[in-house]
Amino acid sequence: MTSNKFAELIAKRDALNAEIEAMRAEERDAALATIHELVELHQLHDVVTIGKAGKGGKRKAGKGGTVPAKYRDPASGKEWSGRGREPEWLKGKDRAAFLIA
Repeated sequence: MTSNKFAELIAKRDALNAEIEAMRAEERDAALATIHELVELHQLHDVVTIGKAGKGGKRKAGKGGTVPAKYRDPASGKEWSGRGREPEWLKGKDRAAFLIA
C-alpha cells in the first residue's frame, strides 16, 4: 500500500467518524425531544428525571483510622488495639489482666 493510499484511507475514516458523530447527535436530539413530549403528555415529571448522569461506580471504603491500644504486655511494653491478629504474648491468656486502664 502506498503512502498516498494510506493517507487517503485515514482521511476517509476521519470523514466517516465525523459523519457518524453528527448523525448520532441528530438521533439523540430527536430521541430526547420525543421523550420530553411524552413526559409532558403523560405528566410524568415526578417519575422521570432527565439530565446528565452522575458519576457511577462504587465508592471507595474509608481508610480505617488508628485506634488507641487496649492491651499492654507488662514484660515487653508492647501494645495491641484489639484489632487484627492476636499477638503471641496474649494468646491463651486472660485479656482482662492486660487491659490498659
